[in-house]
Amino acid sequence: MGTPFRYNQTLSPNARSLDDVAEASFVEMPSQRGIPCVDMYGDLPFGSFVIPDAIISGNAGVIHTKDRTPILEQNAGLLRKGEFILGKPQRAPAQYTPAKEVESLLSLVSCCHHYFWHWMMDSMPKVLIAEACGFKGSYLLPPQSVAPWASESMELLRIESARLRFHGGEEIRAEELFVPTFFCGFNSHHNIPFMREYRGYILSNVGATKSIRNGRIFVARRSSVKTRRVLNQTRVEEILSPYGFRTVYFEALSLKDQVALASQTEAMVAPHGSGLVHSLCMPERSSLIELFPCRRQLSCDCYEMVARVPGHRYRALVGDIDRLGDIEVNEEALRAACNDLFTERLEHRSVLNG
Repeated sequence: MGTPFRYNQTLSPNARSLDDVAEASFVEMPSQRGIPCVDMYGDLPFGSFVIPDAIISGNAGVIHTKDRTPILEQNAGLLRKGEFILGKPQRAPAQYTPAKEVESLLSLVSCCHHYFWHWMMDSMPKVLIAEACGFKGSYLLPPQSVAPWASESMELLRIESARLRFHGGEEIRAEELFVPTFFCGFNSHHNIPFMREYRGYILSNVGATKSIRNGRIFVARRSSVKTRRVLNQTRVEEILSPYGFRTVYFEALSLKDQVALASQTEAMVAPHGSGLVHSLCMPERSSLIELFPCRRQLSCDCYEMVARVPGHRYRALVGDIDRLGDIEVNEEALRAACNDLFTERLEHRSVLNG
């Protein structure tokens, strides 16, 4: 990392574990061209703790100092400057296996890395910021069995496979370990300039063409999926068909093809879930209809927040009947939303600058 981004300081006295690691420092990590980027709460600069001579071991990704003192369980919770969350005390194994050694390592292991949304919206932005700050080391990824999309997503940011290390429980020793603070896709509206930058970088790497804007898709879920299946899918498809929609299953496509399809899609209807991550890559000022079960939690406004980044028109349709996590779409509400978005010639009030 370049010296302009290194703060040679110990952590705040309020820190609960790393304040005793005198060698640790904090790096503030601005994004490309100096666009500010803040952590999940929107009030502190995004950055990374830097721990020298660190050891990572165990399935929980426990970080130890070189004298084998456990200081952090990466899967334990959220992390921000001045607050380092320590998981349950870890018992040292009776016998250590030889550690793999790397010079510089940035950890992308977290408590939520097994969710596609969190991986693409919380973890991947850290990579773009680190690269912009001049990071040349390796990245620690979750096991491929847990996050099979991880390595393919790194290709979207042009990270060479030789720089990837997969956490599988074995020991890894790093001369310099970077542990980023918690970047949060839920708060995309706090980082709109940066998220536009992140979006543009992904699109440039899949060969997306700005002039292509001719698709309308209904993102369905196969019956093998356990939750948020659209129970009246046939009727939904009949309603959407006159508006030019076709049904797609993202799980049948590679990650790169999913992004490429989204980049040519001017309107998307989809159940709440990870498929809507790709709405970020739709052309600016597109239309998005998100389908919910009968209850919409307050934490489920994530895609509405993401829609602000490219300035999409957004509608949320909540089911009327409890279907145990699945969705029965209100057909009249869907027709009304389609008429509003696709029939009436109303001036589009973009939220791009709002």
